[in-house]
Amino acid sequence: MGDGYHEEKNMIASLVIGFCILFVVQTAFADTSTKPKNEMKITAAIEKLQAKGYKNIRKIEFKDGYYEAKVMTADGYKAELRVNTKTGAIENPTKEVKSLGILEIIKKVQAAGYHDIYKISFDEGKYEVAAIDQAGVDVKLDVNASTGEIKKDWL
Repeated sequence: MGDGYHEEKNMIASLVIGFCILFVVQTAFADTSTKPKNEMKITAAIEKLQAKGYKNIRKIEFKDGYYEAKVMTADGYKAELRVNTKTGAIENPTKEVKSLGILEIIKKVQAAGYHDIYKISFDEGKYEVAAIDQAGVDVKLDVNASTGEIKKDWL
């Protein structure tokens, strides 16, 4: 009777010590890079970007001491850049190829002989267009957002 009591007590003590060690290890190795500490707030980073003319901010997130942002420039280019959370400086701007607007895409599709466009959406660098071709048949088109090149999506 006495041995079982001490074994149970030792087992409970071992579990408590194990959980304490696990907590200390997790706390010591916790990833703190996803949340800014005592640095620029996200609203201040957005204000900095807007002051530099980046009005259309598509995505912004904190990563490794910076806010990484995906934006559209005033002249219609996609750009990726970083806002330094200590200095507020906008760093490493990179421009991607300019995307044509939805109205430009519609005009290109119509100029290619398609009409009665009844659906258009943008996804991953291309527009998907549903229209009627010259023979009166419903078609689905993939239109390159940068070049306007039209490809018929054969089902």
